[in-house]
Parts: sequence; C-alpha cells; structure tokens
Amino acid sequence: MNKVVSLISEWGAFDAGHPQSSIEDFCRHYLAHRREKDSKDKLPTGRFLPVTTDGVLMRLIGRIFKLHSIYTAAAIEETGIDTIDDYALLNTILQLNEPRKTEAIYASLQELSTGTDKLNKMIKLGYVTEYDDKEDKPVGINVFIGCRPTAAFGNSDGDFAMLEWVAGGTGARFALIVHHDDAVREFAYDREAGLAKLDRGLDEGPKRGWTMVSMKNDWKRVFPFDAE
Repeated sequence: MNKVVSLISEWGAFDAGHPQSSIEDFCRHYLAHRREKDSKDKLPTGRFLPVTTDGVLMRLIGRIFKLHSIYTAAAIEETGIDTIDDYALLNTILQLNEPRKTEAIYASLQELSTGTDKLNKMIKLGYVTEYDDKEDKPVGINVFIGCRPTAAFGNSDGDFAMLEWVAGGTGARFALIVHHDDAVREFAYDREAGLAKLDRGLDEGPKRGWTMVSMKNDWKRVFPFDAE
C-alpha cells in the first residue's frame, strides 16, 4: 500500500474516533504509535524473554509512592506523628466517631499490640481523648486472652460489666470487689466518689454472690510499712 494512502487511512480512523482532534493531535498519536510499533519489531527473540513495556506501570507506581512518601513526611513534620500509619489511625477514629480501642485498631488494619502502642502515643500527644467505657473491658479481655476468665477482681462500678461477664460463665466462677473504705491507712471512696465510684457494686454484689472485701475490716495490713 502506498505510504501516503496508508497515512491518510490512519488519519481517517483517528478522526473517526476523535472528531474534535486537530492535525497536531493526530501527528502526536501517529508518532507515538509508530515508535511503539518499531520498538516491538526489534524485540529480541530466542532463549531470552522478550523485553516488554509491562514494567512501566510498576515503575510509575513506584514513583507515585516515592512522591507520596515525600509529601507525607513534609505534612506530618513537627506534629509528633512519625508514620502514615499513625495518621491512618487518627483518621479512622475521626471517621468512626468515638470508637472503642479495638474497633479503631482493627478498622485501620493494624495489629492489636502495635495499635495499642500507637493509641497511647496519640493520647500523650493530645490528639486523642480517652474516657472510661465500662462495657469495653469484657471486649478487651476477650481480645487479649481469647476466652472468658474464671475469676475477676474490681473496686468500682467501672468493673461491674467485667465482673458480671466473668461470673456469668459456666462452671466454678469467682468475682470479688475490694471496697476502699479505710481513710486512715489508705483512702475511703465509694458511692460519692468521682472517678472510681462504687455504688451499684455495693448494692448488687452481695445479691449476686460476689465476695465483698473491706479494706478497713478485712485487711490486717494495707502497705508493707504499716504496723501489724
């Protein structure tokens, strides 16, 4: 086929697929495909694998990742955040809106112990505020040890859900509440306490058969330096 005729045919096919294109667009298209065709025609054959353009995508991904790493390092500089994983954990917490620790860690695809360390770090930096979730203790215990314990010990209503969960299992169970009622040798706090309130536990513990221990009446010595 005449080269001019071949060129016009290719131009016609290109114009049919790109009606708004210019002659400059066709020239760029033609030259690019011409070089690609010429390079493929010259690929080595024989016992060696032919060189292909498949690696171009991987090189492009590598460059994008490198640029991503550079911009990430610049963005988190002087924030106290060391890695993109730390940022991912913070973003997950924001998206989930006050999740439990285990929910945030697993949702950000991190291992439990590593995620816990990162959370503690974010708390120290002031990026995350932690509050006591009474219902979260059974979940955390089950995640860490993988089963329901046979014994549990607590000293406030914050431990009630844990004690209830442990005592509700099958077989022999033991639940104990330490009542901090010794103002002389230690501290006295229960129903009116702020952070470690013990109210429900005092009322329902005995009814549920839990062991109630009074530091004032049952402990002979609280600290090693106390006189016997």
